[in-house]
Amino acid sequence: MVQKGAKPAATRRGRPREYDPERALARAAKAFWKHGYAATSLDELAAATGMNRPSLYAAFGDKRDLYLKTLERYRQQSRLATLALLADDPPLRVFLQRFYAAVHAVDPGLIRIEADEVTYGMHVMLRFELEQDMVEGRVELKDLPQVWNQKMWDYLGVEVPDDGHGVLQDVHWSSGSIGYFSTYLIGTVASVQIWEAAMRDLPDLEEQVGRGEFAPLREWLGEHVHALGRKFSPQETLRRATGSTIEAQPYLDYLRGTYA
Repeated sequence: MVQKGAKPAATRRGRPREYDPERALARAAKAFWKHGYAATSLDELAAATGMNRPSLYAAFGDKRDLYLKTLERYRQQSRLATLALLADDPPLRVFLQRFYAAVHAVDPGLIRIEADEVTYGMHVMLRFELEQDMVEGRVELKDLPQVWNQKMWDYLGVEVPDDGHGVLQDVHWSSGSIGYFSTYLIGTVASVQIWEAAMRDLPDLEEQVGRGEFAPLREWLGEHVHALGRKFSPQETLRRATGSTIEAQPYLDYLRGTYA
């Protein structure tokens, strides 16, 4: 993707002193999308935005106000993006091609929770490798920012301007959640296998979803996945649901088929 070895610029330690309202709203939206409005706590919103509660209230109001602002931001961005695609009054086919390309854009960036699905895995790999290095004593904590920045350059070709956009952007390590990041990517990989298994049993699944009919999929998941609960290991649960333990190839095929 980029040539390795080039040193990124030196970065400033700590989080930026002044918050970026656009970035804060974007990260709050990610938290709401992940957990839902009711289940998203103020502590989770504060962690996601990098702001404490008083600052959050001062900038956006209460939780409901913040939620409405994220919805309005999303509406405005969607409207502007659509208008840009229509600026030269293209034929419908051209517009649809542009729309598909825009939805599936790949744009390496600094922030994991804002990453597209192609580069997201690289963010997880970076963190998992650093976790292994920390646990096995290959990297000292004082050197972690520099190693992080170098890996971001090697893997994604982006320079880290400060630690708030780098090694300090997540709350996982500070809370002792070592090894947690990899579960995100494991779930993503497994989800493709589960989807393919559901498609085998429900041949018109995509058409059902297109019509907003989710009951057949929900019933399938209930029977083949949810009913198993925690009776088995994740690998055994996946094997019972799909016929095999976790495999990377279906996920890689999905990415190539969607983005190639």
